[in-house]
Amino acid sequence: ISKIHGFKVMTRDVVGQNAVADLDETRLVISAKELGIAGFDLDDLLMEYGVNMELSDALNVLAVITYANEKEDIATIAKSNLFQRSAKNSFPNAQIFKIISTTKIARQSLSIS
Repeated sequence: ISKIHGFKVMTRDVVGQNAVADLDETRLVISAKELGIAGFDLDDLLMEYGVNMELSDALNVLAVITYANEKEDIATIAKSNLFQRSAKNSFPNAQIFKIISTTKIARQSLSIS
């Protein structure tokens, strides 16, 4: 995922920065900040592609990996059509932002009702 333009995966590089003492490698933290996609919106997009993340915040999504997960479970995230299409540049940013805008409008409508 980290090799796909615009996506970042948290690595051990964060240890020692901003009071980070260690990194729990059973947590997969993904950001699309460089693409202008908030964590909440990335979570919504991944769900549309059949990938359910554990939680999200303004910048990231988080997958929790446990002893019960198998390689195939983790590969499902990386092989998500969202990441594959982004890697091939066959998912234009305009289309991503259209989906995000629709998601935001729907979310705002639900919170107003």
